[in-house]
Amino acid sequence: MPPRGARVVIDRRNAPVARAYRGAGTVAAIARPSERARAAGVPVVTVRHRVRAAVDAEFTPA
Repeated sequence: MPPRGARVVIDRRNAPVARAYRGAGTVAAIARPSERARAAGVPVVTVRHRVRAAVDAEFTPA
């Protein structure tokens, strides 16, 4: 059986990271392994954190 696996990228935000010190290099360093994985046929799963306004209001400290 061939090896199975995937690359998981969790909550990478290009815009805020790009504005940081050496941001462009950081974005590229994060993207390179994903590009290599895709080229090798390895699935790349990106998980993004999203907060809806109604849910956010419930958990906002008073």
